[in-house]
Amino acid sequence: MSSVLAPMIALLVLRHRLAWQLLVALVVATLGLYFLTAPEAGGLNRGDLWTAGDRVVFGGHIVAVSEISKAVRCARMVWLQLPVRPSGH
Repeated sequence: MSSVLAPMIALLVLRHRLAWQLLVALVVATLGLYFLTAPEAGGLNRGDLWTAGDRVVFGGHIVAVSEISKAVRCARMVWLQLPVRPSGH
């Protein structure tokens, strides 16, 4: 879902244009999420809302990395994103 939301975030934040295929993908993904929340069993719960928030934040991360990578070397970005494991563990 975050990869579908990333272009929507780019539209809102950066004013990028959207292809019609992306709008169709967003509708299908939203319908899929609707059915996954089991509307007949009570619908959305707190965990679903946390997951939706996480997808929005991760979609924003995808947009940010996409924009920053235009100005920064890719190898440097990879090393900045890799977690560093402390020695001896």
